[in-house]
Amino acid sequence: MPLLDELREAVVARDEANGVERQHVEPGPGDVLPEFRRPELLAPYRRCWVGPRSLVAWERRRRLRRIVDDFTAGELARAYLRLAYPERAVPRSRVAAAFGDRNSAYFFAGGVQVGRWALVDVDACYASIYSRLTLDVVYRPECDPPYLALGRYGFPRRDEWLALKKERNALAGSLKRRYLPEWRFGKRCEASPNRWYAPDLWGAVLDIAHSVAAETREQFGSVSWSVDAGCVWGEAA
Repeated sequence: MPLLDELREAVVARDEANGVERQHVEPGPGDVLPEFRRPELLAPYRRCWVGPRSLVAWERRRRLRRIVDDFTAGELARAYLRLAYPERAVPRSRVAAAFGDRNSAYFFAGGVQVGRWALVDVDACYASIYSRLTLDVVYRPECDPPYLALGRYGFPRRDEWLALKKERNALAGSLKRRYLPEWRFGKRCEASPNRWYAPDLWGAVLDIAHSVAAETREQFGSVSWSVDAGCVWGEAA
């Protein structure tokens, strides 16, 4: 069975097991759920999580998932994570929490850059990095030498996963958030611990991406870089 079909079946089976009612709704203005633009509409819900095209609400006797598409990239990414890591939560340490302060790679040489430039893009940059590591990797760059130890839980069916662009990007977002934004009676709070928060893995991904950006500047004369793409001298490209 193709990976995407397997993930979709897993999502439906999980909702049925947890008593979650799935409702397909039409989007509002801007092709998003009205509740995403108007938080006051969330006031009736005791607990809920809302995105541009999905809303999950937990009431005392009812669990509801309102979605525009058949499946969201986020729920398929979480299904993939459960396939990769069946344990309850990714192990982590307080030291690794410092990786949350790091940013993606950006630089610009400044001024007017005249020449024959080429745009270089790293295809599936973050996903191609994290899928070569493990969810429970241990990364300590402050050690001498830097320490990186792979764990037990890698990313299965990697080639199929890298072909799912929206889902692989949604997974990257899951790795770096310690808490999930939650709404309670229309008020936002950071109350839900993220089971998939993996600061060691996210720190390693960012440092590797930064090293790629630095390499393009030092070896190929890149004049700008943004996350996973930049401009280098045409002949170097």
